Amino acid sequence: MRSLEESRRRIDEIDKELVRLFEERMNTVVYVAKYKKEHNVNVLNKNREAEVVEKAINNLSDKKYAEEVADFFNHLMDISKNFQRKAIAKKIVNNLKESIFIDIRQTASKVGYSMMINPLTKKTCDIYFGEKTEKIEFSSYDDIMSGLIDESLDYVLLAVDNAMEGHIAELYNLLEKYDDIYIKDKFVTDEDGNRLEDVHGLNTENYNKFIILGKYKRFIKDSNKVDLIVRIDNEPKSLGHLVKYFSNYNININKIDSREADSSVKDFSVFINFDGSLEDKNILKMLSGLEGDVPYLRLVGAYRG
Repeated sequence: MRSLEESRRRIDEIDKELVRLFEERMNTVVYVAKYKKEHNVNVLNKNREAEVVEKAINNLSDKKYAEEVADFFNHLMDISKNFQRKAIAKKIVNNLKESIFIDIRQTASKVGYSMMINPLTKKTCDIYFGEKTEKIEFSSYDDIMSGLIDESLDYVLLAVDNAMEGHIAELYNLLEKYDDIYIKDKFVTDEDGNRLEDVHGLNTENYNKFIILGKYKRFIKDSNKVDLIVRIDNEPKSLGHLVKYFSNYNININKIDSREADSSVKDFSVFINFDGSLEDKNILKMLSGLEGDVPYLRLVGAYRG
């Protein structure tokens, strides 16, 4: 019988060979990444991954390790995909580097608001933007969003009721429809329309909620909350895979919600709010990788929460 020390020495020898083969495999992945970048090919190829796992199991002499070898190759391909994404998925990060950080009140000359949800909206708008800013009331979301699109409005203030905040509703439909509109601020007020700066420990269901929307990637400096819309496949592991991204980068998710995006393509829109700043390299690195792994990713907003 082989001793423990002998077994460990043999494992060390095998590990050395594994490292050599891993390095050779990753050097080959470099060429795969270059090809995909040049030909605009998605990193994720599920058929190819299933084929790799099947071949690995078939190559086993002892099939009792089938489950373990499948896990091993799935992890190996995750490493490979992450490496490819670093080389390919730079669009969102490069665009964010061009973001302009603003003071909303100083850049607002004309704003819109709607009283459809909360009658306190006008008063809140007056307090938020001050007397010098022109304020216009609108009766429909499409009209108020059109004002942002054609730039006749700098910003809009909308109330968000508890049901809308708790579930995916018309607000999120608007943000998907108008992909150049972003959340610039999100806050709660007291019954007089005054912003509550510290809501930790408060039951915000009892307070008024508002958002500020505007065009272009211009955000409040030192923001600490980020909103995303991501589409994922309607498969059991898709949501877990998405959440794992945030966990791997030690990023805290505050809220996640979803709805079926389109039954014909069988994917879901997932709305995520997480802690972080667009000035944080760790956040940009996570977004870069995530962008290469999902069919659709859109930055919705960044603000101080």
